[in-house]
Amino acid sequence: MHRPPPSRLAPMKLRAWLLALACVLLGCLIGLSTAGAKTSASSSAAKTAAAKPTVTKRLHLCVDKKTEAVRVVGLKAKCKGSEKSVLLDNRGIGPAGPPGPTGPANTEVVQGPTATLSGNEPTGSIATSTAGCDHAINGANREAYGGGVVIVTHPTTGVPDIVATESSYPGVGVTGQVAATAPAAGAGANAYTAVAAISRMFSGDSATVQAYVICGP
Repeated sequence: MHRPPPSRLAPMKLRAWLLALACVLLGCLIGLSTAGAKTSASSSAAKTAAAKPTVTKRLHLCVDKKTEAVRVVGLKAKCKGSEKSVLLDNRGIGPAGPPGPTGPANTEVVQGPTATLSGNEPTGSIATSTAGCDHAINGANREAYGGGVVIVTHPTTGVPDIVATESSYPGVGVTGQVAATAPAAGAGANAYTAVAAISRMFSGDSATVQAYVICGP
């Protein structure tokens, strides 16, 4: 009986099959390694994102006028009648606005003294700064045409302090920390007073209050 010779293709097919299987397994291992690296990178990126602090650029607060309790509300929400509305804006300095009208000729700005408020003082404590035309360089500039106040807080933590202008007005007085008085009927003002009060300030923080006056002839 005739038997066909053993085929020599079988070992080659077997080697090819083994080679294909090895390639498949190697590809799976590479894929798993790449997937693991991607997962690790995603996890690392997530941890990095979570570690970054979230900065609220605008915060709307309602402050109770009596108890000074503070609650955070939406930017468009309305505070109660017993509360003051305070908007904290941390978006940085915006673009310059249009120039204002030209003031009286030959006027000058006189700065008042810097008064300091401390967080160790009780709520409601005030600081007074009066800028007077008695300190004007030009001796002819002795009448006050207007004025204002600059309040700068110096917090030591990320929680902002609240120092508000209690009153500001033109009057008769001299540069110093004594409030100006109301001018007599028909008389002009020669000073500008600003009074600021602590609404909320934490221990260790401070604030400066400085009035200024526009003096002219």
